[in-house]
Amino acid sequence: MTVHTKLKLYLDRNVFKRGQYKGDAPLGKRWRAHVRIVKGNDSSMRVRMYGTDILTAYEDGRVVLDTNGWYGRPTTKLRMNEALGFFASHVRIGSSKIMGVSQPYLRANGKTVRYYDGIELDADGNVTSKLKPFSRRQVDKEESKELRDDMAACGFTGVFKVLHAASMQDDYSGYCNTRLREVVTNEFHSNFWPYMVARYTWERIGYSGIYRKRTAAAAWAVLTSQLRKDCYEVIDTDVTLL
Repeated sequence: MTVHTKLKLYLDRNVFKRGQYKGDAPLGKRWRAHVRIVKGNDSSMRVRMYGTDILTAYEDGRVVLDTNGWYGRPTTKLRMNEALGFFASHVRIGSSKIMGVSQPYLRANGKTVRYYDGIELDADGNVTSKLKPFSRRQVDKEESKELRDDMAACGFTGVFKVLHAASMQDDYSGYCNTRLREVVTNEFHSNFWPYMVARYTWERIGYSGIYRKRTAAAAWAVLTSQLRKDCYEVIDTDVTLL
């Protein structure tokens, strides 16, 4: 039985016989009339949420999903999945962190593809519209190299171990409102270097107010990890199916 047929039968059984939405049927609870089953002018059957047809089913078995840009709203996804649960239980949509990036997906027949508004499936739940690639978060190698070169050129890399060895916990009480990357790549800000090194050298133990000193290698790793947050890029991959 196609989704179109299921929607039509559901409408016939649950139709509003009077009132503002006469001829339509509520999806689920009758008082929740903002999500309804409606007949399209082109013989299609639709699940309408407010003014958006989030699911459109055709007589030939095709199904089109479209949130009209509201995909990121939890309620929209909830109602879409509720409709799919009623009429296409083998299909689900959601969001997940995939390859380091939070991105929408559609899962059908054990396969996962990237969801987008207007995605089309056939009667068996196979995506028939063009598949879109998943994205991946990765280190921007050029940006990362530029950062390392700038840190070395201004002298910060060379004096780091010396500053770490001399670092006292009291140095951590300094204040600097300049962006970290600007400080460690510009000798003009060298007066702030002891503070910056101390900031990543001294580690507070829980909520005790007691600090312990990291090794130079550990302090460098924490510092550069913070700096690398600005050295990532999101790219499209050639992966369209998971």
